[in-house]
Amino acid sequence: DTPTNLTLGTVSGACTALPCSIASIASGASATITVTGTIQADGAFSNSATATPAENDPNGGNNTSSDGDNTTPTADVSVVKTLTTAGPYVIGQTVSFDIVVNNAGPSAATNISVTDTPNNLTLGTVSGACTALPCTIASIASGANATITVTGTIQADGAFANSAAATPAETDPNTGNNTSTDGDNTTPTADVSVVKTLTTAGPYVIGQVVSFDIVVSNAGPSSATNVSVTDTPTNLALGTVSGACTALPCTIASIAPGASATITVTGTIQSDGAFANSATATPAEADPNTRNNTSTDG
Repeated sequence: DTPTNLTLGTVSGACTALPCSIASIASGASATITVTGTIQADGAFSNSATATPAENDPNGGNNTSSDGDNTTPTADVSVVKTLTTAGPYVIGQTVSFDIVVNNAGPSAATNISVTDTPNNLTLGTVSGACTALPCTIASIASGANATITVTGTIQADGAFANSAAATPAETDPNTGNNTSTDGDNTTPTADVSVVKTLTTAGPYVIGQVVSFDIVVSNAGPSSATNVSVTDTPTNLALGTVSGACTALPCTIASIAPGASATITVTGTIQSDGAFANSATATPAEADPNTRNNTSTDG
């Protein structure tokens, strides 16, 4: 028995090993041997058997027979996408993902098409097995993998995610693992600050009405919502409130990133000496810098 692209395994029937000798086959009779073989590589495989008797054989042309076929290359390609940047996450942050493309075989995977679909992300750099997306990986051996690293910038508050898919040129017996998604949610963050300014020029006397501007600004990156504004006077009786609020304390519904809201408040000086007015603003969102949330002037 001569195998091509096969490793011989079990032998049963008229022989239990190969090569072998069959003691006798009567005229008109036959003997059957069953042999197994393991295909070693993609492509053609075959097995050739030759039988030669001790007696003179008048027709040696039928003493050898071969049979075989060709493999159908099959590669079980899978994808695992992982968000590798630790949270919390904010608008405008650049985060990184690893895309690991695996091949469980049995054949090598070739011309593997890799696509990437971001959600609430703008894709940035691509490195590793690909330098742009979509891309094609030329080959991944059976049992091997290839890693692509991609960055993305979060566009808005809420959920963000990135999905990758890989498809080989070969038949894939399990397409259920060809796509993988990972992501998270932003933590809304708004750096709210206050600047309070006495806008009435001196000199000042008891009973005088003076005016202050309270400018509440939002440096972002998220919108500031339900911004609570309080006002604490010293040696002043508060009067009118106008602008973004008509009374104090008050709540400003929303201040966009990069925007501000102005409140004008008046107060009457109660007695000789120092007078001042202090304002504090606090958003519903996490504020990364609370040191600028209060301002005093007088």
